Amino acid sequence: MAAPPDLASIAPTNIFSFQPLGDHHYTAMDGSLLDGNVQIPPLAPTPPGDMGPPTPIIPSLPEALQERRRSTDRARSRSDTPRPSLSRSRSRSPSRSSHHSASDDAESEHEESQDPRYQWRPMVEDKSEPCEDEMVYIESRAATEHSATEDTYFEEQTFFELDDKNLKPLSSGRIEWLIERFNGTKEEPNKEQVMRSPIVNVGGYDWRIVFYPKGNSTEFLSLYLECVTMQQPEFAEFETFEQPPFPFLAGENTDTIRKRRSVAAQISVVMYNPAEPRTYDFKMDAHRYSKHSADYGWRYLAHRDEFHMRRHGQRQALLRNDTLAFKAYIRVIDDPTSCIWAHDNSDRFKDSLLTSSLRPFAGQLPHLAALIPLLHFQPFRALITQHREVTNTVYKLQTLLWKLYSRTHSVGYGRRPENVETTDAISCLRAVRDALGRELDGSALEKLLGSLDPEKGALVSSNRLQTKTCSSIQEAINKHATPIATPVLLAVELQRQDFDPVARKWSKLTNRVEVDQFLTVDTQLYELYSVVTHRGDLHSNKHNVYIKPSSRDIRWYAYEDRRVTAKTHKGAVEDHEGVDSNGAEKDKRRDSPCSHTSDLVEGEVIYLAMYVRHDFHTQHNVLAKEEAWDVPEDIRKGLDFPKQKESKRAPTDAEEAADIPFRVEQDRFEQELRDNEAMQAALGPSTPDWPLTDEEGDTVMSDAEDDPPPHASQTPDMTASSTLTHIPTKPSVCRKWHATIDSLGHDYYRGSMFGDKYQGHGHLVSMSGDEYVGAFYQGKQEGQGKMVYALTGNVYEGQWLAGQHHGHGTLTEVATGNVFEGGWKEGKKHGQFVLRGLVTEEDRGLCTICYEREMTTAFYDCGHVLACRECAARIDNCPICRRRVVGRLQLFGAR
Repeated sequence: MAAPPDLASIAPTNIFSFQPLGDHHYTAMDGSLLDGNVQIPPLAPTPPGDMGPPTPIIPSLPEALQERRRSTDRARSRSDTPRPSLSRSRSRSPSRSSHHSASDDAESEHEESQDPRYQWRPMVEDKSEPCEDEMVYIESRAATEHSATEDTYFEEQTFFELDDKNLKPLSSGRIEWLIERFNGTKEEPNKEQVMRSPIVNVGGYDWRIVFYPKGNSTEFLSLYLECVTMQQPEFAEFETFEQPPFPFLAGENTDTIRKRRSVAAQISVVMYNPAEPRTYDFKMDAHRYSKHSADYGWRYLAHRDEFHMRRHGQRQALLRNDTLAFKAYIRVIDDPTSCIWAHDNSDRFKDSLLTSSLRPFAGQLPHLAALIPLLHFQPFRALITQHREVTNTVYKLQTLLWKLYSRTHSVGYGRRPENVETTDAISCLRAVRDALGRELDGSALEKLLGSLDPEKGALVSSNRLQTKTCSSIQEAINKHATPIATPVLLAVELQRQDFDPVARKWSKLTNRVEVDQFLTVDTQLYELYSVVTHRGDLHSNKHNVYIKPSSRDIRWYAYEDRRVTAKTHKGAVEDHEGVDSNGAEKDKRRDSPCSHTSDLVEGEVIYLAMYVRHDFHTQHNVLAKEEAWDVPEDIRKGLDFPKQKESKRAPTDAEEAADIPFRVEQDRFEQELRDNEAMQAALGPSTPDWPLTDEEGDTVMSDAEDDPPPHASQTPDMTASSTLTHIPTKPSVCRKWHATIDSLGHDYYRGSMFGDKYQGHGHLVSMSGDEYVGAFYQGKQEGQGKMVYALTGNVYEGQWLAGQHHGHGTLTEVATGNVFEGGWKEGKKHGQFVLRGLVTEEDRGLCTICYEREMTTAFYDCGHVLACRECAARIDNCPICRRRVVGRLQLFGAR
């Protein structure tokens, strides 16, 4: 390419003015140095004979200047993106590099202060003063007015009561900082983008205030309190878990599972007018500092265009004489859990490993709440790992155990299971115990867990402790009327639901019941090991489990939704014992009492406590850092249970003879199954009933007899992603048995069953409050029975078929006293009848609930009309068809 002509020979009409950016210089294509004010031609003229397009002259930046620009861009990229909330405290740089140093801060500060895009804006100070009436108002508040110089007052506000004897304050201090040229003048503007206070050492850590006078990518002043020590290169971010609460597997690489070093601190900042310190803004919070989150504060502290204006009730504006003052209060807390006030929950799985070394699970399923305490118990864990025979339940428990050992998860982790039946950990625990009784050494299992049969002294189900009127578990045990079994691991269920037969309504009991740390049962001494809580209303299916692996350690470990955190005894047990009789708040904050990211407990109460017998405590307290286990290869690969390998035990003569009375009923049932299968084949394929799964799509609880659903192709490196457990929750479908189903949040039933269906005579109280006593067949009312409907109080007594009134029956309307006696067909009145009562034809247009107003509302989408507008608003399920009310339609002229 031809050399460009001399710049002086270029006509002025062919040039443009290039605006300078500071003292930068540029180099032309020929290598000559160009000053920022020089005029540069946009195109070089084409030499004669060259028919190609004109070649642009592109100024290139010197390498040093390019590197400087890149460094400035990196400094700007550390700014957070705006959040919608204007008051939430948050870390300024949650992903700060561990190599960030003080020299980097100084260089970044210099670069930001020289930002060429900065334009100074005048800030007119508000020098107005309160009028006479406003001064009267201000003086009336003098008793509660405080000054920024009152350090004692702000320390009391910042250093809130910890209310936990295991959390101990270490040391406290404060930072005082004065900014004399906040905005500057046009001739000498304050160009600083980031300003930093002097460093103060508190609790062995260096702290400072970081202030953004132009805002951290916002129109608001931004301020953070920074732990300088944790940003130094020599500060190690991680340390080794000396005593993990669950052992590592010997021979496995656990180098990546290390404990994150951190410190908890209560913090606050006062921004005030030094000329009038009674004008101030105060912010407080608490945070867990680490190298991963070394600063925390307020991005939206105050709007830059408004904070300097005097507000009503202030003696002066916050900014006076272009001077602003700050005070920061810091108190470092000794927290043995290393978990309180951690606000960064971007990756709960990773954070759980770095704080507790434990692998979390998702879903808060009752099945996991039952199994995890068992696998944390070393004697039970040894019983499972030493079992060599390939059996269904043990294989699934070993799969779950492998997940706990390996601390890994599959790509399906976090996926919410669907159609999970509401139950509790007690029912699941009993199902596991019954299944293991058919696969393991019965004597060893009986010694560890007992039978978990309420008729044999287990404190569960119908034999649970009646804690509604007791203040502690020990008091309830002392008042218990029947003998209590004393296995090594004692399960104690508390009464947490109650049915009111008058109001016909179930309610969750949240009265405070002290969960004793030590328990005496029939001369045996027990120590508390684990508790399971129910969270939410009675229909909720959220269950958390808290475990204390060793009595030598004060820490508890909470398995919650997708996270595991360490807790103190108060945080794990005392906070979930219930509500005091004085009506204390049911919902409590788990986190800082001042943070806007609070996590409410939502009526979380303990309903199951597990105790370890004292003669086993020595063995239980020995926590090994590693354990050896020859993990089956199928489990490592994440394969399903090899069903064809399961050994089949032939029934004994006694069991064979016990089945004879039910053969006729079994044949009838199997014939119906064949008829249903033939009907389904004629209609075509239908959606299968999937078993209950955990957060990775792994089966948790289903019938051992059921075929597992088809699985997707296995990923070769999907460690610990196998099916969890096909643990049977009920006897074989070929057996008739007597059952009492009495679990938290589930319908109450006592009577005969055939497989998993109500069959024979039984007593059912549904969660809606409806109560039925009579005959069942295949899970539905069939035969003679009596139903009391909770919503209306109406009573039907007569014949049933497939869950509907069918045959001769009597319906008594409680509201009117009318009695209908006659025939029914498929839930509707049919044939001859006799009506006794005082209701006339005109009354039939009245609301069937209040009998005061006319029926004016239809339920959508069933279409039934039976209530007035006021009563219909209180109904969630149609009293006639029991379908859910989706909407309500107002009718006019309906009779």
